[in-house]
Amino acid sequence: MKTKTKEENKLTITAKAVSKIKEFMKEDNNKNSVLRLGIVESGGCCRGIQYLLEFTNSPMQNETIINSQGIKIFIDKIELSSIAGFKIDYIKDEHGEGFKIEAEAKESGGSGGCGSEEGCGSSDCGSGGCGCSH
Repeated sequence: MKTKTKEENKLTITAKAVSKIKEFMKEDNNKNSVLRLGIVESGGCCRGIQYLLEFTNSPMQNETIINSQGIKIFIDKIELSSIAGFKIDYIKDEHGEGFKIEAEAKESGGSGGCGSEEGCGSSDCGSGGCGCSH
């Protein structure tokens, strides 16, 4: 049995997000789908860090797989240590709905970008939000 890494123990996916991820996977009708979490630096509307969530069937050469709250996730091996303290949530409010990724505040003052305050699909970041797609 594989031992969980520190990163896996520190990545939290809320019950709402787990439910929505499973719903999207069911809609996708692909039992082999795995969630990919990416970290992208951007100079666009959200200046700073943006997060990518998408479904895929196979990892890229530089990715590893982790399991958090029963959800399999591909993530770049270099970015693996960066997800410590991340929380993935699914929110629905007057601005819309979508996944919100919050990063634990670092000494540099936080993660910046959509994921820390606005969430994916927020009106401040345009229709694409943080690149969440399914």
